Amino acid sequence: ALRGLRRGEGQAVVISGESGAGKTETAKIILAYLQANVGGSGAPEAGLGSSEGGVERDVLAMGLVLESFGNARTARNGNSSRFGKLLRLRLRAGAQHAVGELAAQTTTYLLETSRVAGRAPGERSFHVFYELLAGLSYEGRTSLGLAAAASGHTLARISDASPSGAGNPGLEAEERRRDIERFGELRAALSGLGLKAEDETGIWEVLAAILHLGDAIPSEEDQPPEEARGDAPFVVSERSLGWAARMLGLDVDALRKVLTKKRIAIKGRRSFYEVDRTRPQAEALLRGLVVTMYGRLFKRLVASMNVAVGTGVAASAGARSGTPPAATELALLDIYGFESLASNSLEQLLINLTNERLQQLFSERCLLSEQALYQREGLTYQPVGVEDRSGAMQAVARVLDVLDDMGQQRWRGLRDATDSRFCDAALNQVGKVAGSGQKFLFPARLRSRGVARPPPGGACEPVSVAFLVAHYAGKVEYSREGWLDRNEGRSSQEVEDLLDASEKKFVRGLAEQEPAVGSSGAAPRQFRSVSKQHRRDLDALLNCLNATPSVHFIRCFRPNNSQHPCHVEKAYLLEQLRSCGTVQLLQLMHQGYPNRMELREVVERFAPLLPPALRTGSPRTLAQSLMLALGVPRGDWTLGVSQLFLKAGQLAALEDLRNGSTALDAAAVAAARRAIVRGRWQRAAVAGKCVAHLARLARQIRGAKLRRRLRAVLLATRFVVRSRCLALRAQARRMVLRRRLRVVFRAAVFVVRARRLARAARAAREVAEAPARERRAVAVPTREVVAGPLPESREVPELAKAVPARAQRAEPELLAPRRAELWSEAAPQSPGRCRPLPSPARVPASRQQSLADWDEQSSVTVPASLESLASIRRWQELRPRPIEKRARPEEARRRTSENGIVLEQPAKRMRL
Repeated sequence: ALRGLRRGEGQAVVISGESGAGKTETAKIILAYLQANVGGSGAPEAGLGSSEGGVERDVLAMGLVLESFGNARTARNGNSSRFGKLLRLRLRAGAQHAVGELAAQTTTYLLETSRVAGRAPGERSFHVFYELLAGLSYEGRTSLGLAAAASGHTLARISDASPSGAGNPGLEAEERRRDIERFGELRAALSGLGLKAEDETGIWEVLAAILHLGDAIPSEEDQPPEEARGDAPFVVSERSLGWAARMLGLDVDALRKVLTKKRIAIKGRRSFYEVDRTRPQAEALLRGLVVTMYGRLFKRLVASMNVAVGTGVAASAGARSGTPPAATELALLDIYGFESLASNSLEQLLINLTNERLQQLFSERCLLSEQALYQREGLTYQPVGVEDRSGAMQAVARVLDVLDDMGQQRWRGLRDATDSRFCDAALNQVGKVAGSGQKFLFPARLRSRGVARPPPGGACEPVSVAFLVAHYAGKVEYSREGWLDRNEGRSSQEVEDLLDASEKKFVRGLAEQEPAVGSSGAAPRQFRSVSKQHRRDLDALLNCLNATPSVHFIRCFRPNNSQHPCHVEKAYLLEQLRSCGTVQLLQLMHQGYPNRMELREVVERFAPLLPPALRTGSPRTLAQSLMLALGVPRGDWTLGVSQLFLKAGQLAALEDLRNGSTALDAAAVAAARRAIVRGRWQRAAVAGKCVAHLARLARQIRGAKLRRRLRAVLLATRFVVRSRCLALRAQARRMVLRRRLRVVFRAAVFVVRARRLARAARAAREVAEAPARERRAVAVPTREVVAGPLPESREVPELAKAVPARAQRAEPELLAPRRAELWSEAAPQSPGRCRPLPSPARVPASRQQSLADWDEQSSVTVPASLESLASIRRWQELRPRPIEKRARPEEARRRTSENGIVLEQPAKRMRL
């Protein structure tokens, strides 16, 4: 990383591992290395330990302050970092291979402030409380009101030095001695960072106030039974309350009133009414007050140290937004490791989510990118499988989304927003997500041997387990209590009012300045999620690391789970190696090349060290000459497209050659020269063979092309011939079909004409040969008609029954009235489809005589216009048929009229 900085490339170092694996100590070693190697002359004398290296000393002092205020002892680690830290070191311009002035800036992530209000048995709060109680003089403790408690305070007891929680005099004495030493170092570091005396006094007073507030409400064992009930009034410790008010610059009566009375606003009005607080409500208020004060005190210290050491707030904002390191900047990430405690809650879930994201980054930057590099450079390797952990991260993200929704409901005042309901909703909703919750989130009853073991000596009271999450290092059980309280990032308005009402400037600076509710321009207080803020910071951190050109990973492992020195648990160590992907990385590096260097860089740095005879040629030839001159085995190096790849240890040999520690052997140089010449002849021979092979291949390709073209021509000719034959056959079939259709048409015309002629001949023959008996068998009912001609311009079917011949010979004068009556009755009923009846005057005389004979013989009235029997049949079919009624016997025959004409005859059926 330091060599990359000197080349002008931004670098990042990620230190990861389980809690207690030594990440904090590794970060100290890196800073010590920078102390010895970073400076104007590049010598250890000009580093962090010199009198001139003020910024370098401040970096170490800042690390000491952060360790006191941000580290604590857990069941798995005696000096566990309870926050994440990104240290960005900017090395300003200096010589080509050295750096000049150093500037530093620190960004912190997710301080576990809930540890101030409570922790598991066998664990300690943050180191600074114990260092204050042990290292401060008697006069100092007396001025802060801390001298009276011999066994410590509720939030920082002396017995916390024992891992089991029971008193251990020897261990307590050892811890007290260390706390005294660390407190002296802490005060020196704060003074070295330029912290003012009044600010230092303000820090001690805030810490003392936190301890006194922890003692303000006595434990339930110390109170009477009627006062220990949750819904009964409680008694506060006046001494502790008075000292806390004095340290914070508050009125003791106002502080007591806030603890014992609750103000409730009346909706729609600006007035309030007060009710007594219960013990749980007062404890919740005190918990929020101490957690808020300590978290803001930590942030204020970090901001002050950033201003003192380097670029300050501007750089911090750049780190929060995910800005990648500059060309001469080294980012050092020391963040909390994977945790599986006896009681796990929101902080452990966020810590394990952070480690999941860092594990994914490690897989992408070390395993996947390494295999992609080998593929681009043309190297042979065996692919290594990488586990995809995106499902686990999606499951955790969905759980946190459900938690935020539940926190919003609680902020709006819904009473059913509880921790138990959140756990049930998380299992129901996340479990339905295909590919995420079904695989990585399980109910609490599904326990298995894959659950991460709680640390020995860290057992506590049984807790209610809500669900299990399958992380990359094992399954972790998460409890059911405390989720909503820990996720609420905004303190109550009463806490803000208390801090803002302080008489001390330092304490007022810890208040969050917001417009008062009800004032002009004041927006309503919104819910603030701790998990959402942490995820935003984590996304910015990963964006910063992804944008860094070179990221280095340092893996830390715990040798055993019992924290015993000089003891290694092989199974436990192997489990860590497998879970973090180190086994796959070792497999890839064993068959690959862990060290690599650009060919351009090889030419720039090592070409002057070679003899003039070996400096000629391309960069690949020069790199090959260098490896042969050094005598590096052929299996320990290889050349890619643009880089030189080396096995482990060979890069150090190159650096020794450059530093003058070793020299080139003359025999090796001569052998290298011969190898280069031999290689050139071999490449020339291979090139000649390649040219000859290409010529033969070209001839083969041309011959194949000619054969393909000839085959295509033959196929095209065959296709054209076949197509022409098919066209001729189709044309012949069409001509045959046309001739056949013409013959059929002519035959049809002939048949139609013949049928017409036959029908006409048959009709003529029937008219000529019709027997008289057939004509007498026709019985057609008639109606009374009048004689005389009918108008020719009207077509009336009812008048088609023309006047008989005898009626035509009657007197026209006598029949005229009757004819007019029949015409008026029949004219409106004419359908208009019969042709006009000819007048009797127009009928030929011969035809009139024949009709007269027909009428005399059959007494049937027929139209005078019918000329043949066929016409009669057609007339019988087309004429309208009146409804026939059977004639009564007495009406069988009508009387003749007075003029002797038959008007109607009995109805008979007409048969033809």
